[in-house]
Amino acid sequence: MSELRKLQMCCEEAFRLGDASLLGNRIVDAGIPATSRVKVYANNLRETYRKTLQRSYPVIERLVGDDCFRSLALVYTQQNPSRSGDLQNFGAAFGDFLVAEYGTTEYAYLPDVARLEWAIETVLLEPMSPRLDPARLGALAAEDLVDIRLHLSTGLRLLDSSYPVLSIWQANQPGRETQVDLAAGGEHIAVIRNADEVEIHRLDGDAYLLATAFAQGMPLGMACDDLPDGANLVALLSTLLRAGCLADFSPGSS
Repeated sequence: MSELRKLQMCCEEAFRLGDASLLGNRIVDAGIPATSRVKVYANNLRETYRKTLQRSYPVIERLVGDDCFRSLALVYTQQNPSRSGDLQNFGAAFGDFLVAEYGTTEYAYLPDVARLEWAIETVLLEPMSPRLDPARLGALAAEDLVDIRLHLSTGLRLLDSSYPVLSIWQANQPGRETQVDLAAGGEHIAVIRNADEVEIHRLDGDAYLLATAFAQGMPLGMACDDLPDGANLVALLSTLLRAGCLADFSPGSS
């Protein structure tokens, strides 16, 4: 490793932790103590990371409050320093981080709210997928349907939560003050890109189960085997089609 690279890594750690001693005698005093010099960069770095998380997780910030969010952002930054000059993916592990912080507390719903926010943050980075024309499925012979593989949109995120996460997210949008009953039960969510916008859909359990089976590459017949007796396949496929979850299909030989 080059000396320049070593110095860069040392500076990053010193600024991230706010610890001038990590730079040893590399800082020239020139009338301003090393601790003060490092503090300036540490503050700038801390605020940059905090604002990056704030933009990705505004609902989490509202739920926990500004002071708590600042503390969480600081700890997260220390544990998950950015490894890229592009901060787009800096918040990717925030949901898992919140599990460690709140997973066994009364705030155990926070990680799933964060995962929903991250899904909203990232779907627009995916290429736009076509939406499957239902007429193409309708044109297939019944015996051919069993083996087809339905392909989900690339701009789709599926989220299964034991908590009413979409209700929580909606209740904490600007200007909203709705109370959410955490005991109301879980929600299955599809977050999908539609042109330059994000759509969020609640799916019932069977539609979500079918979508996850397609995500695993199961042919339609095998995916149906996992559905409960009495499930209406036509209605479930219609739900996924209307939500824009399905992009295409391939025959069983593909």
